[in-house]
Amino acid sequence: MRYQKTVNLWIDNNADKLRTGKLQLQSGQWVLCSTDSTDIKSRFVCVAGLSVVVAHGHTNTEVNKRYRALLEAYKHYVR
Repeated sequence: MRYQKTVNLWIDNNADKLRTGKLQLQSGQWVLCSTDSTDIKSRFVCVAGLSVVVAHGHTNTEVNKRYRALLEAYKHYVR
C-alpha cells in the first residue's frame, strides 16, 4: 500500500469509512483532524475496535514522537 495525499478524517465520513474498512490507510499516513487545512497534521496509527488512533501534537516533532509511542502501544493492531 502507498501513502496517500493527506486525508481529512473530519470530512466525507472518512473516520467511519476507516472503521468499516471502506477506507484503508497505512500506519504513519499524515491525516488532518480539523476543518482548517492550515492546522498541524496528525499521523494515523491504526483502528482499534471502534476507535481511530491518531497521534496529535503542536509541532511535527511532537507528532512524530507521539506517533512512535502510540505505535509501540498499539503494535498488536497495526497491520
